[in-house]
Amino acid sequence: MEVDMTGTVLLEEFHDDGAKAGVLIRKFVGQDLDSIMTVRFGDHLLRLVQHTEFAGPTGPEWRSFTYIGHNETTSASCSADGIVTVSGKAMPALERAVPSYAAVRILLDFLAGKQRETTYREFLEGDLTVYDARLIRLGKESVETPTGTVEATRIELHRGSTLANTFWEQDGHLVASDWNGAMSYPSTTATRSSRGYTPMSSRPLTTSWLADAPARTRSVANSKRMEHPPR
Repeated sequence: MEVDMTGTVLLEEFHDDGAKAGVLIRKFVGQDLDSIMTVRFGDHLLRLVQHTEFAGPTGPEWRSFTYIGHNETTSASCSADGIVTVSGKAMPALERAVPSYAAVRILLDFLAGKQRETTYREFLEGDLTVYDARLIRLGKESVETPTGTVEATRIELHRGSTLANTFWEQDGHLVASDWNGAMSYPSTTATRSSRGYTPMSSRPLTTSWLADAPARTRSVANSKRMEHPPR
């Protein structure tokens, strides 16, 4: 099942010991996806931005992306026949692979379906590492959320032999995500709070989400391992 998310804004808040520690925003506009993640690690504020252009309104096939992280920019394109170039250089190893930030479409399609497992090739935008990725739907279990304990189905994302992320869903909707130790939860205020959002004007929005977080938030996960959500 392929889900058309056009016009949708998804927002998740990272929490640490009950306090906000960051935010992940995804905005689907036509065939484009803007992704912004801001997470606080002690005195360090990690901020990552990606703009992805897909081949159509559904499915993971992509045409280009621009990724900004650690004050560095990576741009890539993918032709209709699957040839990938990064900064003008052909990258055969990335052919038929999906950028990790674009893989949120695969996750959303998986949530909407009933299959137990799906596989695909994925690469990380920061260092262009390619993985054989696999989403697996497991059984129901209890998971803690900011609003209480819920029973939800566990879904795991494996990159190669490594468990990369864990998700919990109810009726096809995420209720919690584990990013190597950092937990995020969907926000019901996404549409209201993200009104007027654009990629280049997002800094006030994302940093305002941290306004009531402690001045020093303990490191909830290794920041380098959190840079590439499936989402």
